[in-house]
Amino acid sequence: MLVRWMVHNWMRSAAESAVRDGIQRTMDASDDIEVASTEALTQCRIAVVCASPLEATGLVDLMGDVITTRCATFIEHVGLIDDVPVVIVESSGQAEQIQQAVEDVIAMYPVDWVIAAGFATGLADGIGRDDIIMPQTLVAADHAQINVGFSISEDVLSRTRGLHTGKLASVVEVIRDEEGRRATAAEFGAIAADMESYWIAKSCQALKKRLMVVRVVSEAVGDKLPELVENVLNQDSTAGKLGAATRAVFSKLSNVKEMWKLKSGAYQASDRLAKYLVGVIAQLR
Repeated sequence: MLVRWMVHNWMRSAAESAVRDGIQRTMDASDDIEVASTEALTQCRIAVVCASPLEATGLVDLMGDVITTRCATFIEHVGLIDDVPVVIVESSGQAEQIQQAVEDVIAMYPVDWVIAAGFATGLADGIGRDDIIMPQTLVAADHAQINVGFSISEDVLSRTRGLHTGKLASVVEVIRDEEGRRATAAEFGAIAADMESYWIAKSCQALKKRLMVVRVVSEAVGDKLPELVENVLNQDSTAGKLGAATRAVFSKLSNVKEMWKLKSGAYQASDRLAKYLVGVIAQLR
C-alpha cells in the first residue's frame, strides 16, 4: 500500500508509459488480432479491478490480444489470459471513484466474477513481502464488515507457501510504521490492510456479483521507511510532498538508488500478483 503510494505518485511515468505502450500495441495490431480481441470484448465474465497502473501492469504484461481504452471512470485492458477473456480495470484508490468504476464495468460487460487485486500491507508476524492475501472478511474504517463469500480449505493453505486468509481492513490513510500497523491489527482483528477492497465488495454486494480478493503484500509489519520517504510524508500539502521528493531524488545519489529500489520492489510485487492471478482466473473459467 505504501509502496504503491510512493511509486505511483512520484515515479508514475514508467507505469503511464506501460499504458501508452498498450495503446500503441493495439494500434499496431494486425487485423487477425483485432478480430480476436473484439470477440473477447463481448465475452468478459471476469473483471480484475486495481487502484493503479502499477498494480495492474504485471497482469497486463501476461495478456494476449490486448485492447487498451480510456473510459470515463477508468482505464481498461481487454484481452486473453490463457484463452480466458478478461477485462482489467485501473481506477483511483478513492472509495467513490473505484465504486463507480466497478459499477460501470459491470454495466459494460457480462461480468460473473470481480477480482479485487493489488497491494496490501502486512499487519501480522509471519506475513512477509510478496505473500498472497485472500481474505474471507473485509472491514471498513467504521468497522462495517462484508463477508467475501468463499473459504479456502486448511489443506490448500498448508500446501500453498505464502498464502494467507483471514480479515482484511480497508483503511483511509497509508499506514506508515510498525506501531501503526500493529495498532490497526489490534483494532480490526486484521492480518493485512489496503484502501479499496471493502468498497469494491460493497458495489459487488449491491449488484449481486461474486467477488474474490487477491492481494500481494508490498510491505511487512516490521518494514521501516527510508529516510527520504519519512521526509516526504511529513509534508502537509501535495505540492510540499512533490517538492520534497524532487529535492530528495536530485540531492543525493543514495536517494536515487532508494527510489529505484522502491520501484523495483513494486514491479516485483506486481509480477508475483500477476502469476498468482493467472492460476485463479484458470479456476474461474
